Amino acid sequence: MEMTINREALLRAMTPLAPLFTRGGGLKFKVEGDKLELVAGGEDVEMRTETLCGAGTPGEAVLGGRKLFDFIRALGDGQSIEFRQEAGFSRVIASRSNYKFANLPLESHVSYRHVGDKTILADFTLANDAFKDLVTPVLHAVAKNDVRSWANGILFHFVGEDDLIVVATNGHMMALNKGAHGGKVSKPGLKLIVHGDAVSEMLKLATAPDGKCRFRLTDSAVRVDTGEASYKTRLLAENFADYEKVIPDHDTSVQANTADLLEAVNRASILSDKHHAVRLDIDKGQVLVSAHNEEQEEVSEEVGATSNLQQTRIAFNANYITACLKAVGTKTVDIAIKNGTTSVLIMDRERPSIRQVVMPIKI
Repeated sequence: MEMTINREALLRAMTPLAPLFTRGGGLKFKVEGDKLELVAGGEDVEMRTETLCGAGTPGEAVLGGRKLFDFIRALGDGQSIEFRQEAGFSRVIASRSNYKFANLPLESHVSYRHVGDKTILADFTLANDAFKDLVTPVLHAVAKNDVRSWANGILFHFVGEDDLIVVATNGHMMALNKGAHGGKVSKPGLKLIVHGDAVSEMLKLATAPDGKCRFRLTDSAVRVDTGEASYKTRLLAENFADYEKVIPDHDTSVQANTADLLEAVNRASILSDKHHAVRLDIDKGQVLVSAHNEEQEEVSEEVGATSNLQQTRIAFNANYITACLKAVGTKTVDIAIKNGTTSVLIMDRERPSIRQVVMPIKI
């Protein structure tokens, strides 16, 4: 394998792969004509990108991704980079820089084969903006390193002929959104769980304003193609919680300015206790946001509101309630509340498909 390539073109192709360089294994280069394909990952997750290069000698090589990436980033803009193969090494030349990187054995790169070898259960394409609008409102509810592996993921629930519901929950809060997928699904009611980190990586690939993402899912893996990159990873194997039973159906609620309530909760959390508890005292004309801590410091702020509740006090972990309020895209937020001990439903007035559930804490 020999080629010349512009530094910026190579850097653009390598950057999406960078999170996979620390997983072991190397970065695979494959040159065919004026096309360079880069592959990173292994048995659990794999990503591919393509870019153009100068005419060279076709072939393949595997290099240490992290060291090479750091080297390419350290080069000056606008340089032309030459790759030459020597016995067991790749010579990389750019202007006055001349580096010799050790090649890894080609067989050390294990390709991810789970998508393509199995029956495709769902195949659909979303515009980049539609994909972002669908999954971004639920990402904040994904758990981090939870012992329940399903809680670390996002449920893709295919309902009816064309609807896709995405759900995430960490046990303290839950976020749900609904959209149309416009593709083919093997059976209505199909439920598959994609790891939250994988969805975040997919979002990084969905950057082109007019671009699209094609999703193909089997019973154990998902593949996303954007035209410039391909991402494949395992699905989470456990069953997701029965989210439909968790959604409250309260007929009493409070409406407040989203920004005012969010800012008041943020400020109150500064003086909250070790549980990050923030109280909301709700009456017909206002919400009183308050907190105190072990040092007997305390804070209270009034936020204008309308409500059909009668003097209700409820407390939340400030981190969870603020995460949900940040996901509301409208000026006014609706919070359906029954009492101070049951979960509440937070709704976005302009996007009723987005629903969020937060569990209160004892006070």
